[in-house]
Amino acid sequence: MGMLAYANFAVGYFEPQERRRRTEQITVRIPKPIQDGLDRLAKLWTHLERLRTEDEKAEVTVSDVVNRLLEVGLDGAWSEAGFRPKTDQELLDLQKRAEKILLEQQRNKK
Repeated sequence: MGMLAYANFAVGYFEPQERRRRTEQITVRIPKPIQDGLDRLAKLWTHLERLRTEDEKAEVTVSDVVNRLLEVGLDGAWSEAGFRPKTDQELLDLQKRAEKILLEQQRNKK
């Protein structure tokens, strides 16, 4: 296993996504330790990106890090839900299924 492949595996580095896709700007208040962690992760991923591309000006921004973490988190949340609904009807079906499971769990507690 090459050093960079090992680095990818060891630290969860993801290559930055294309920045050409349409994005929405949001403002979120986060605790200082989380901001510090995002900053450090951006520095680490920037270092790895520069090694990967041999481009000393390559940069992975905090926005890149947050986008990737949100993608991974959303994938995980939808996986736990059973699937990622693509339509409003699929979301309604998922909500009904989740409601049924929750009600059954509550009845079993009694």
